[in-house]
Amino acid sequence: MIVRSMGGLLLAGALALAAMPARAGEEEVAALLERAGKAVAAGDWREAFAALEPAYLETFARMPLAIRKATFVAEEPASFGSYEPRPDHTFRPGEPLLVYLEPVGYAFRDAGDGTVVYGFAADVAILSADGEVLGGQRDFGRWEFRARTPNTASFVFLRLELEGLPVGDYRLAVRVRDAGSDEADEVLLPFTVAGG
Repeated sequence: MIVRSMGGLLLAGALALAAMPARAGEEEVAALLERAGKAVAAGDWREAFAALEPAYLETFARMPLAIRKATFVAEEPASFGSYEPRPDHTFRPGEPLLVYLEPVGYAFRDAGDGTVVYGFAADVAILSADGEVLGGQRDFGRWEFRARTPNTASFVFLRLELEGLPVGDYRLAVRVRDAGSDEADEVLLPFTVAGG
């Protein structure tokens, strides 16, 4: 079996911040959430957003890397969240696997010039139905980005061209590694190669 890389990453939806805020502790996050609750009760949605945004960013920064969405798709997504799920997980021999992933909890590094740097690497493996590794590739894709605003709405798109994979049931293992930390998360997507 041959696995060829045709991976890509697109980013969307940067939060509107002038600069990455200073790290808040748990008490500050709780206070921000309380402030947001009071603003909502008063109907002050701008104040609620002003309190929720730094609380959200701090939560994002403290959580471990996770893949919150992983699915086969019918075509390459146009942007974050704009994907068409594949109706099934059955592929014809030689048909490419198109995969959409949404990582969260990745690290932003201060680049020292008013920007932040973040990115990902993806490893892939094809497993038999009983878990035997049939093939794969470390660093199937690697992406690094620089932005003036922490972008928490990123997605990874992978296109896997599989050759020589016989008819049968398989699992695709995708491991996404955070370029800014030692964290990683893995998903398994079952799929079938059917004749014809």
